[in-house]
Amino acid sequence: MKRWWPKVLLLLLLYQVQVGAVLLGQAANQPFVRKFEAGYPNYSYFTSIWPSQDGWWGLFTKFDSLGPGEYYYGAEVAVIDSQFNVSTRVSHGDTNRYYFEYPAFNRKTIPDGKGNFWYWMTGYIRSNLTRPLYYGKMDASGHVLFESAIPKTHEADYFYEFLPLPGGGGVFVNTHRGRFAFLTWLNWVDSLGNITHLDSTERINNNYLHGTAFCTYDSIREIIVAPSQDFYFTGFQSFNMRPRISFYSPTGTLLGRKDLTAQLQDNVVGSLHRTDDGGYFGFLMKYILDTTAVYEDHQPGVVKLDSNFDVVWKKYLFPPKLENEAYVFHQSKQGDFFYAGRHDSYPTDSLQHRKWFITKFSRGLDSLWTRIYDLGGDSIHGILQDPTQIQVRDNGDILVLVDNSGYWPPSAMFINYTTLYKLDSLGCLIGNCVIRDTVPDTLWPAPGAGGMLVYPNPSAGEFLMAWDVAAGDVSTLRVWDMTGRALLKQALLREEQPTALDLRGYAPGVYLLEIVSEKGRKFRAKVLVLR
Repeated sequence: MKRWWPKVLLLLLLYQVQVGAVLLGQAANQPFVRKFEAGYPNYSYFTSIWPSQDGWWGLFTKFDSLGPGEYYYGAEVAVIDSQFNVSTRVSHGDTNRYYFEYPAFNRKTIPDGKGNFWYWMTGYIRSNLTRPLYYGKMDASGHVLFESAIPKTHEADYFYEFLPLPGGGGVFVNTHRGRFAFLTWLNWVDSLGNITHLDSTERINNNYLHGTAFCTYDSIREIIVAPSQDFYFTGFQSFNMRPRISFYSPTGTLLGRKDLTAQLQDNVVGSLHRTDDGGYFGFLMKYILDTTAVYEDHQPGVVKLDSNFDVVWKKYLFPPKLENEAYVFHQSKQGDFFYAGRHDSYPTDSLQHRKWFITKFSRGLDSLWTRIYDLGGDSIHGILQDPTQIQVRDNGDILVLVDNSGYWPPSAMFINYTTLYKLDSLGCLIGNCVIRDTVPDTLWPAPGAGGMLVYPNPSAGEFLMAWDVAAGDVSTLRVWDMTGRALLKQALLREEQPTALDLRGYAPGVYLLEIVSEKGRKFRAKVLVLR
């Protein structure tokens, strides 16, 4: 008689191994939240994370004590495995230097395309009144390949960003010449860190401060697109922010400038990516004077420019508020755009409940969805939730680094740490979520922008629409499928609140919407019905 039970046990064991591997793979692909802390307890954050050969590579900043009342900032390279666990840390920096971080520009490393990583940090040597700006390259193990310093720096100088260019070099952007009368300097470096060109971008006149940041490289036209603004605050009683676009050759030759003051007064413009029609798409940050307080309100939005850098349209995503602030703008390999920032939806400052958001736009600039993330926990204690980096992986997963900082009652102890969120392609923080789970607030159509917002998108067929006409306007809605077959035509009254559209009776797929106002203005959008 044959002994059959060893084979059965072997088959059961193989089955368990296969099931376990499938479950492990599914778990690895699920959204998750990971909290990172380093250095001095409760005061450090993770500034950058990038894929490497065997996992991930990142840079912490850390805050260490030298004794009573003596501290220094350092940096710490973190080698991270494929499951985002920190496996190795390599310290960088020494106690003779302070290392500072400029809070609005938190990304401090970037790959060079050859397995190494550019890094930059703002230092302070206590023996004099200069603040050196150090930059260099590290390999994937954290070994420093070289380090240099930007020349002619002042004690109030900061790094803003680094723009990589073809060939392994790039442009470092920093401020220079004093705390209250600064200019922006652009520093072209080759792949070995040698400075090949300097440019001190011009102010309109000597009464204005001048800042340049959020630069991009247009590989088709082979130009560097460098948004800037001159601004002058008079005791927070008025604004005079004058946005401009400068464009340079890859070697630093100034090719021209475009003044956008008449079209975008008091807006910061940035991260202008080329679109399929030869124009550009990027973010806006509107600064609005709050007449009841001594600070300004912020209103994040997006802008479409044509190939001559003239404004085609603009949209603002939320009503203005102190903590509605966004600077993180990213285009994925698939061509979609992602815009992220802080969001405060509460009506009064005493009730601030900090959140953060992501808005996704298609390659065709349709607003696909907006998610507002209110995760409880630290957020109810006044802790900022400030996205600093977005990456979109090849499988569509979205990685977001969020800086968390603020005072923790009742001890009023300052804390600082970073949270990594891995979201699925629809921005879900839980598996198979629906869009309405994280969109509790209404989007705002842009005043005078000719914009249309449809959300949540995709959905099971229930949508909300807002288009840029006055309340009371009578419009006509038409709906087509992708074959061009007309499915619906109806009159719409534009109300104060978004208008509902029910497509639950239609088959899953993409549908085209067009709204024509009584004055002949047309608004178009695409929606995706899922089941």
